Amino acid sequence: MVLMSGSLKGVPNAIALSKGTIRNIKQNLFWAFAYNAALIPVAAGVLYPVSGVLLSPVLAAGAMALSSIFVLGNALRLKRWKPPMPAVDKAPQSGRPATSDVSSDVHEMERNAA
Repeated sequence: MVLMSGSLKGVPNAIALSKGTIRNIKQNLFWAFAYNAALIPVAAGVLYPVSGVLLSPVLAAGAMALSSIFVLGNALRLKRWKPPMPAVDKAPQSGRPATSDVSSDVHEMERNAA
């Protein structure tokens, strides 16, 4: 695991996000399998001898596209994911900006020396 900051407080957030991602993958696999298990036989004509229902290839292609849209919509729910631990405020106690520029530090040292 690679953290983009030096703080270890991002580890619980990364673990929670990975668990949410795995849960989403399992949901997508379940729904895609169930959908295909139900509709591929219908598209193949299993219901034709029983009820005379035959699915048009155009409708079957549309149904498969809807399956993909459903999986995509489920995966997009991860964009609303909120981390369990709030972000750490990086502002220091002294009131100076959190990111310091080397040149500004040098100028400050020169002013203090004068």
